[in-house]
Amino acid sequence: MRTRLRDSAAAGGELHRTVGRWRIAGLVVGAALVLSTPARTGALGLAWNPAPGAAGYRVRYGTSPDRLDRVIGVPAANRVVLHGLTDCTLWYASVTAHNAVGESAPSPVVASWPRPTILRLVPERASQGDELTLVIVGTNLEPGAGVELDNSGLRFVAPTASCTGLQAGVAIEPATAGRRPAQIGTFELQVRNPEGLAAGRVFEIVVAPSRFDVNRTVPSTVGRIDGADVVWVARRFASREGDGTYDPDLDFDGDGWIDGQELAWIGSNLGRCWSGSAWTHSACQPVPGASS
Repeated sequence: MRTRLRDSAAAGGELHRTVGRWRIAGLVVGAALVLSTPARTGALGLAWNPAPGAAGYRVRYGTSPDRLDRVIGVPAANRVVLHGLTDCTLWYASVTAHNAVGESAPSPVVASWPRPTILRLVPERASQGDELTLVIVGTNLEPGAGVELDNSGLRFVAPTASCTGLQAGVAIEPATAGRRPAQIGTFELQVRNPEGLAAGRVFEIVVAPSRFDVNRTVPSTVGRIDGADVVWVARRFASREGDGTYDPDLDFDGDGWIDGQELAWIGSNLGRCWSGSAWTHSACQPVPGASS
């Protein structure tokens, strides 16, 4: 029977699941055999509670829960990293404690693929308001793996993994006006396998400059940054999310504040027009009736 370790974490990035105690000849195995995160990708880390009176431990592992045909001795420590494992393969492991008196009964078997790795992301950056398909290239990306990123303005849809690749839809706020945008910056994107082992890589979210044109009440100024846009931002200056005056459409960087950064973006593009991809002077059309 495959034992999966899910949704629990402890200090040091280890996943814990209590599996009870086993006694033989007065020797007690520690109360938990857990998966831990090895420093090296493609490996599998194991840890357990020390057994009082133990002279050492034996870790048995293999690719079948009924045939743990590889053995590694651990003299004193209560953790080990298994190397040389076949990628994209479910490995099973159990531990016993031993001393001069005898050997304990084995712990329940835990199972996991080796630690995943991410080689590259396609794309590695995206803009506020984007909807796209993210392709993750790596190894040990297990079916059922999830994708995580610490940014409330980004949502992953239907991730599908298959050993060396994972695809997921990505929706980045604001999808429509009136919604707080995703915060810009670099974040660690993680792929987490069902057993909890994870790999990370940097993903960047950039500001959508088309959002700087906040005054769209006058048709002749749409697509142009002018004094009216400055006024609109200045009126909500120093407001934050939760205040009655906060307007998410004026929060360009998505940090929950309308502050000097928003005014700086408006000021640096003052007098420019939208070309379809950037604010430039050359995109501005002559104003009808103006002298040349």
